[in-house]
Amino acid sequence: MSNEMINEAGVIPNTVGEITVIFEDTQSREEAVRICDQLMARFWSNHPLDVEWWSFADLEDPRRFREASVRSARSDVLIFAVRPESELPAGVRHWIESWVTQRRDREGAFIAPEDASANEKFRYLRTVAHRAGMDYLTLIPPNLSRSIPDSLDSYSQRADHVSSVLDEILRKPAAPPLPPVI
Repeated sequence: MSNEMINEAGVIPNTVGEITVIFEDTQSREEAVRICDQLMARFWSNHPLDVEWWSFADLEDPRRFREASVRSARSDVLIFAVRPESELPAGVRHWIESWVTQRRDREGAFIAPEDASANEKFRYLRTVAHRAGMDYLTLIPPNLSRSIPDSLDSYSQRADHVSSVLDEILRKPAAPPLPPVI
């Protein structure tokens, strides 16, 4: 795989605190480890990272299913490492549906490193990411050109803030209206 960004938005959250990794098997787990290593190298010095790993087999246990669901609903980054040729088990789809609507307005990144756009499984994962309000990435962007706010609250806070430039514009007296053209 190349290290080029294959992403529609090209962004990753301001704070990468909680990372949840879901993997299908040993091979897909190795790919997820590579992605986590990239995240650690890029963000560990500025942000503490808390990574939890869940296999498809883990999601079959009701207690682990609930724990993974709660964790995914609040994670900043979700890495979904699967093999393109296999089907998503019904239990994994059920697990996805258990947390996707619980994210509410929480933004984040959904990374599916083996994206095969023509594959129904990856179209479903892309749709899940959008429903969850997450950016869908197939790789970690090599250059993070911009970041996204943590929540809608951050938009509100920025909207309420009056910068010195804006204050100067608002305090400047309005120019008198121009006389009508006859």
